[in-house]
Amino acid sequence: MPMTPPKAKSALSPIAFPVITLLFLATGASGLIYQVVWQRYFLNTFGATIYSVSAVLSSFMGGLALGSLIFGRLADKMRRPLAAYGIIEIAVAAAALVVPFLLGLMEPVFSAAYREFGSQFFAYSLVRFAFVFVILLIPTTLMGATLPILSRFITRNESSLAGSRVGLLYAVNTTGAVMGAFLCGFYFIRWWGVSNTVWFAAALNLLAGLISLLLSAVFESPNARITVAETAPRTPPSTDTASTSKLGKLILLAYGISGFAALSLEVVWSRSLVFTFENLKNTTYSFTMMLTTFLIGIALGSALMTPFANRLRHPVRTFAILQIVVGLLSATSFFALYYLAYNFGNDWLKELDNRPGDIRWNAAVMLVFLKSALVVGPATFCMGLAFPVAVRAVVTAERGVASTVGRLYAINTLGAILGAAATGFFLLPWLGMANTIALMGAMQMVM
Repeated sequence: MPMTPPKAKSALSPIAFPVITLLFLATGASGLIYQVVWQRYFLNTFGATIYSVSAVLSSFMGGLALGSLIFGRLADKMRRPLAAYGIIEIAVAAAALVVPFLLGLMEPVFSAAYREFGSQFFAYSLVRFAFVFVILLIPTTLMGATLPILSRFITRNESSLAGSRVGLLYAVNTTGAVMGAFLCGFYFIRWWGVSNTVWFAAALNLLAGLISLLLSAVFESPNARITVAETAPRTPPSTDTASTSKLGKLILLAYGISGFAALSLEVVWSRSLVFTFENLKNTTYSFTMMLTTFLIGIALGSALMTPFANRLRHPVRTFAILQIVVGLLSATSFFALYYLAYNFGNDWLKELDNRPGDIRWNAAVMLVFLKSALVVGPATFCMGLAFPVAVRAVVTAERGVASTVGRLYAINTLGAILGAAATGFFLLPWLGMANTIALMGAMQMVM
C-alpha cells in the first residue's frame, strides 16, 4: 500500500510570529531614522531646497524597489528565509554606518562638479542627485529585501492568508516607521545629535538580525525545503480576482501610478506645510512631520483593511474604488492646506509663550502634527486601505506570495522614485503646488 507523503509543517509558531512582528516594528523605525538623518545630511549638499527632499525620497525608494524586485524573485526559493532576513538586517546596519563616510569622500567630487556646472544650478543639482542616489543604493536595496523575504516565511504554507498576514506585516513595519520618523526628527537628534542617532538605528538593525538568526536555528530546518507547490489551501475564489495576466498587470500598473502620485504629494506637502507652522519653521521638522502623518495614515488604513482583505468578493473593484477616493482626497488636500491649516491653533500656541520650555516645545510639536494631519491624513489613510486589497487582488495560486508581493512593492516604489524626482525637478517649478496636487489626484482617479 503506497505511503502518503507527509505534509509540510507550518513555518509559524505561537512564539515566532509575534517576535517577527516586533522585529519588523523595530527595523521600520530604524529605516525612517536613517531617512530623516540623511535628509539632514543632504542639507549640507543641496542646501535647504526641495532638491534635498526629492533626493532623499527618490534614493530611498529606488533602493527599496530594487531590493524588493531582486529578492522577491529569490525569496520563494529560499530554504531559510528567516536566516536570510537576519543576515540582511546586519548588512543594513553596516551599510548605513558607512553612508556618512562615503559622503565625506564625495566632497572633492561635488567641488569639481561645482567648478564645472556651478553656473548652471539645475545641472549641478542633477549631478549631486546622481551621486546621492548611488551612495544610498546599497543600504536601501537591502531594506527593500526584507518585506518579500518575511512574506515568504509567514505565508509559505498558507498562501490563502497572504492578504491578511502581509497586510499586518506592512502595517506593523509602517507603525515602526512612524515612531522612528517622529522621534528622530523632534527628539533623538535634539537629545543625542546626528551621529549617535545613526548608531542607535544601526543597533536596532543589528539586534533584529541576531534575534532572527536565533529564531531560524530553532524554527527552520536546514534540510527542509517547502515549495509553493506544497502550500496549503489556495486563495478562495472571488468573482474578480486578478487571475489573468492582463488584469494582474493592470493592477500592478495602477499601483505604480499610485506610488508616483504618493511620493509626488510627499514632496509637495513637505514644501508647503512649512509655511503653515507658527513655530518650528524648519525643513527637517516639516519633512519629519510630513513623513510621520503620511505613515500614520498608511498604517491605520492597512491595519483596518487587513482583517477584511481575504473576505472581499470583489478585490479588484474595491481597489479601483479606493483609488478614486484617494484621488479625490489628494486633490482637495490643497484646500485643507489653504483654508484650515494656516491659522489652525496659532492663538492657542501663543497662550503658552510664558510656559516652561519643554511645555512650549511639546505644544508646538503637537500643533505641527495636527496641521499636518488635516492636510495629509485623509488621503494617506485610504492609501493604506489599498495595500492589502492590492495584495489580495494579485496573489494567485500559480505564483509565489513573496515574488508577487515583491513585484507589487517594487512597481509601486518605482513609481515613487519617478514621482519624487519629477516633482522636485520638474513639476513644482513648472506647475506650482496647487496644480501639481490637482494633477496627482486626477492621475489616481483615472487609473
